[in-house]
Amino acid sequence: MVPKYHGNENWQARRVIAEFFPVPIDALQTVELELELHLVHGNGRPVLYRSAGSAYTPSDCLQLADQGVTHLYVPLTQHRVFQAMVSKRLVDAYEDPVLERAERTRIVRGACGKMIEDFMADPGTPGLAGTIGVMADRFSKWCTEDGDRFGYLLDMSAHDFYTVAHMVNVGVGCGMLGAELLGPDDPMVRDLVLGGLVHDVGKRGVPAEVLNKEGKLSDEEWKLLRNHPIAGAAILSAQENPEPLAVEMTLSHHERLDGKGYPYQLLGSKIGLPSRICAVVDIYDALTSSRPYRGPIPPRTVLAKMREELGTAIDGAVFAAWERVVERMLTADPGRAVPDDATAEAPSLAAVLPSPERELWRAGNEPPCTMNLTVCRADGVSTPTEVVFWEVGNLVVRLEGRFQAGERVKLIHADGKAWLGVFQSIRLACDGAQLVVFRLDKTARAAG
Repeated sequence: MVPKYHGNENWQARRVIAEFFPVPIDALQTVELELELHLVHGNGRPVLYRSAGSAYTPSDCLQLADQGVTHLYVPLTQHRVFQAMVSKRLVDAYEDPVLERAERTRIVRGACGKMIEDFMADPGTPGLAGTIGVMADRFSKWCTEDGDRFGYLLDMSAHDFYTVAHMVNVGVGCGMLGAELLGPDDPMVRDLVLGGLVHDVGKRGVPAEVLNKEGKLSDEEWKLLRNHPIAGAAILSAQENPEPLAVEMTLSHHERLDGKGYPYQLLGSKIGLPSRICAVVDIYDALTSSRPYRGPIPPRTVLAKMREELGTAIDGAVFAAWERVVERMLTADPGRAVPDDATAEAPSLAAVLPSPERELWRAGNEPPCTMNLTVCRADGVSTPTEVVFWEVGNLVVRLEGRFQAGERVKLIHADGKAWLGVFQSIRLACDGAQLVVFRLDKTARAAG
């Protein structure tokens, strides 16, 4: 399991983290370090433990563990070097023909989890989003080459539910489910892996006690949780090269077919296939994993509970594909999961994935949710289209064609009202149609 990083409780420690970042003691083991490793004693400044060019071996790791040390510290200026070393260790471990499966899985999940943990701590760390993208490339390659071997990266045992471990599981699961639905060679599999790995980045602002709370959330707690898809989509959209499917999955993985999800209570066809895939894996992992107030639930018990929500919260075709994936893994290796138990009962989806009461979330003079528009481009080409849905400040329309980053268009309604829009990204509808996202230029609209 990926070591949890607990925040510092005093100014001195926060000052240290401003200049250094923590790494688990077993994250790096090499005969020649390409970076510096530091130790922190008490609340003091880091002191050099190993310099670049020296060795850091498994025996060093064991010695530190015996002394109660859980983390070493690396200068923030060396983060890109650290990313490269972790990525290499991940690949070397997975492709090592001698390494036992359990150890290979631990190293790969740990390395991937560390990258996600760093991204959660500071999404603006240079190059980190790109490194997670490289991991998604590698994961999709492994999934294509040998799906059974890759499937062992999905933790089906009595793992705890906390955000980083959950995101690794959802990334792996989305890749497996995408390969089952679309075929392992479909290029979307890579994007599904990436979307799963980062889908909960918006939870970086939600306290653990809220995420793990048993029972009904207070109004303030619910407000924090309900906002995490929007916060996560904003974080991903602000990256240097945003990944459209990852943004979509992050924004919409808690939407339900019956319109009772969040943040926008989208109905049916307005929820794209990538988000439906992410939702199924997300729900499955949330229900199977142990919580502070209960133990893990057997996979087949969870599948039976999810089956009750087909057509309301969960897409039936996507769920059927996931059920095939899980059954194959359980049949091949029953010992990797909590055994079936006739007395076990899975909680309802509402118990672990609360939904808001239906509410009017649209405000101001935004355009209505469903309407027809004409998109007029600068070259004079005009195309009638349908608004699929809108997010706050964005219109999502069905529209084919290529657009340039930042391209401006005019969006004209039949009654003559017009808005100026700026191209944001391409998405995919559940039926495979292309969707285009335009950000509304409110200042220009008000003026015009």
